[in-house]
Amino acid sequence: MRATPTVRLAVAGVGAATAVGLDAVSAAAAIRAGITRPSPIVDPEILDEDTQEMIPVLGHPVAGLTDGFVLLGRWSRLARVAFEDLLRALSEEIDGTPGFWQRTAFLLAIPTLEHGIFLEDAAIAMEAIRKDLMGGLFEDLRIGASSAQVEAIPFAQASGAMALLRARELISGGQYDRALVLGIDSLIDPLLIENLMATRALKVAGNPVGLAPGEAAVALLVEERNHLIRRGGRAQGLVAGLSATAAPARDREEYIASGRGLADDYVKALDDVQIDVHRGELYLDLNGEDWRARQWGAALVRIQGRYAGAERIPAVNVGDTGAASGALSVLLAVRSFARGYPQSDAAMVLSSSASGHTGAILILRPVPSS
Repeated sequence: MRATPTVRLAVAGVGAATAVGLDAVSAAAAIRAGITRPSPIVDPEILDEDTQEMIPVLGHPVAGLTDGFVLLGRWSRLARVAFEDLLRALSEEIDGTPGFWQRTAFLLAIPTLEHGIFLEDAAIAMEAIRKDLMGGLFEDLRIGASSAQVEAIPFAQASGAMALLRARELISGGQYDRALVLGIDSLIDPLLIENLMATRALKVAGNPVGLAPGEAAVALLVEERNHLIRRGGRAQGLVAGLSATAAPARDREEYIASGRGLADDYVKALDDVQIDVHRGELYLDLNGEDWRARQWGAALVRIQGRYAGAERIPAVNVGDTGAASGALSVLLAVRSFARGYPQSDAAMVLSSSASGHTGAILILRPVPSS
């Protein structure tokens, strides 16, 4: 899935709900400071192979917000906080702007629905996400938008890059003025944790190369840069390079292990803006799983000579946030620019899903006029 750049997207607003902060500013500051708040997950417990006792899984829930909720209930709680955070930040800027939300596409970066976790057909689950989750959110927050403006992008960790590509396509084609990319996921659910345990993907005693489940929602409002300037908005970052790739159905496992998709997307994102070597921050969705580390190692060999940056791994602080991880990394990059932390004017986000989808997002520091 590749596209020739037709518009330069600007990040016009951000919002977040994470285990270390219930707003974008707090969450980014906490992750930058290395803060982490893992806690036991009550259900389900697992068997400790050494003591033969049942013990809780250690994860990164958004305590006090999602307690007692499952699946779409957790998503809804997370999404509402992230969206409200974005609305507060932009309230003065968009108040009185007629038709603002009617001219906005809502693109949901979500996990794949192929594992039967929703216990129903994927198409039915999709419709529930569009109408019940987002429709309910529009009604509760009194947003003048409809479920017809909602599109789901179900490619797990690669969903963030896929959603931004879709946003660029819709804005370039004139269907919408802007897009709200909402990355949302929760690996903290009994059914999901049981699935992670069955596939030995969970980090527990006896399996140190697994993931710690997390959850998050991140809202990114993106708009064509010149349009944003004309309406008096301010860019927090520029989405300058974008690429996303799907692994071929044949030899998919070998393709993933080769790191080719990650490397190709990385190079394409740099080539979009004619950058030879990336020397800025590089956000990775490494989470402790062995296959991800090997894939990144293989990709690193392929991009040698074009990478001299500094790696950042948000999962260390908030666990594996699944489909929200790409949007979370974009948020961290633009907040890093706002605080003046990086020496480089560019940040890269690389994402990879177990299905073989990969994505790269290159974000540039906005110049004062943007």
